[in-house]
Amino acid sequence: MARPRRIWWATWPGALVMGLAAALLASAGLFTGLVGLTVPAASNAGTDLQPVDTPGWMVPVSIALVAGGVVLPVLTAWWAKRKWAGYLLLGLCLSALVGIVGLFQIGIL
Repeated sequence: MARPRRIWWATWPGALVMGLAAALLASAGLFTGLVGLTVPAASNAGTDLQPVDTPGWMVPVSIALVAGGVVLPVLTAWWAKRKWAGYLLLGLCLSALVGIVGLFQIGIL
């Protein structure tokens, strides 16, 4: 009798690839979140030396981006290994959302 085939993303290499894909998608958000937490709130902008005020919502957004950029790839790999396709897609979409927010903060989008 033939052994039943496993879904490709439920194998360890497939789950690691899904985790790496989620990390790649969330990398822009993780970067801007770390920069938002480490750069002082009133830094000098350019050469005119006028202080720039950071909005009050910037710190919670930066914390959420860092948390999402760290936790979502791990959860996505775990959900892939458990064969939970819906949660796998949710993890990939949320990772993409973290990356899109990061690209907006950088000014690319």
